[in-house]
Amino acid sequence: MKHFTAKFLTVCALIALIGSVQAQVVTIYQEQFANPGLPTGWTTADPSPNDVLWERCTDVVTECRAPIQNAPVFMGTDKANGFMILDSDGAGELDDPHQSQLTSGAIDCSGQDVVHVVFETVIAVFGTPADENAQLFVSTDNVNWTAFQIFEGVDFNTFSENPLNADIDISSVAANQPTVYLRWEWIGNFEYWWILDNVRLISPAHDLAVSDFFYPLSSYATPESQIGTDSLGFFAYISNLGTATQTNVKLYALVLQYDDQGAFQGIAHIDSVTVPALAPGVVDSAISIENLYAPELPIGLYAVAYEITADSLDNNDSDNFDGDFFEVTDFLFAKENGPQTASRPSTGGDWAIGNYYRMGPGLEQFKASVAEFSYAVDAPQLAEDINVDITLYRIDDDVEEDFSNFEPDGTSMEPIGVAPFDAPDDAESFDLHESELYDLETSEAGVLLGQMAAIFSLPVM
Repeated sequence: MKHFTAKFLTVCALIALIGSVQAQVVTIYQEQFANPGLPTGWTTADPSPNDVLWERCTDVVTECRAPIQNAPVFMGTDKANGFMILDSDGAGELDDPHQSQLTSGAIDCSGQDVVHVVFETVIAVFGTPADENAQLFVSTDNVNWTAFQIFEGVDFNTFSENPLNADIDISSVAANQPTVYLRWEWIGNFEYWWILDNVRLISPAHDLAVSDFFYPLSSYATPESQIGTDSLGFFAYISNLGTATQTNVKLYALVLQYDDQGAFQGIAHIDSVTVPALAPGVVDSAISIENLYAPELPIGLYAVAYEITADSLDNNDSDNFDGDFFEVTDFLFAKENGPQTASRPSTGGDWAIGNYYRMGPGLEQFKASVAEFSYAVDAPQLAEDINVDITLYRIDDDVEEDFSNFEPDGTSMEPIGVAPFDAPDDAESFDLHESELYDLETSEAGVLLGQMAAIFSLPVM
């Protein structure tokens, strides 16, 4: 669940402890591409075979690649010293994609329980997403290779961060191995280019991570009248990925506030818990923060965030933060920030899917008026042929909070509203549709809520 931009991480870092000791790291191997040609033992190949190969370069503006209008200049820390580049654009449009590879010589990682590969890079793609097509591969025999992802969200006609400071834990393959090979491989066709510089294999002493976290909101969007009753509890899973015991490990839980344009405005809530010591090799340890928080917040955009710090400065702080956003609205409940995914059962037949919303006091003055939803179909031409019945149910008062006594045959809930829907002629998958809700008892528009728990059920016809 990685949703935050680099700007968010910078905001979170403002609360990090000051006065930490200097980060410690063992450098196993380093290559800066300072000499002409390929480094000793390194090779480049294109099994496709289109002969689209990596080469060393010292000036990305005047050599080594085709001119690209408005393309960013590589911003590596010592780019003038030399770097490696793969010019996909310069190869032109190919009958079949290139499979360009840059492979290191053998690297000795003996005696290193933890091995990371770090490097500076930037990639520009046109039609082939980089997430799964521009990857790092690691091997101990130069025959069998394990893939590691480098880029995320670099899809069509986009550039990555410049430079992206990659830090990839390859311990699962490379730890304590006397022979380790690295391979950067790009499968693409008439893309732009990929640049690589400052490759290091390191064994970090200090590397904490928030490996996963609890999102305490019951819904992404909650009305202002209801958000205060949604008491938030916080916990996260933390890991010590380094080689040294970390002392005074502090896990922060925060609620951050943003304006309408997504600019950070301040910290609405902060709490923390301290773990006296966390040994190396401890992975996904669940840490809870004792206090609850009642988010009596005005309408706006917020985020639940977690940060981890310790006495020692972290060698890789990019995974020390994580979290996700939520909204306080005027009258809208929503589970997601717009249509994101579609699901279906593995077999045919009638079926339904629904959202559950917990309501608090003070709803006597509110009606449920509109249901918004989306759907997706395998064949685009079928999107306009969908009919849906949306039913609003009231969950019985005697149903336990954990639904342990909920009856799956439907006897634990009562239908109170309906919103029939026929797809318009121009409907497409993942369109957001609205359908007006009608009270089943009065047949009038809008369903008076009262104090209740509700579920929207969408039987697919």
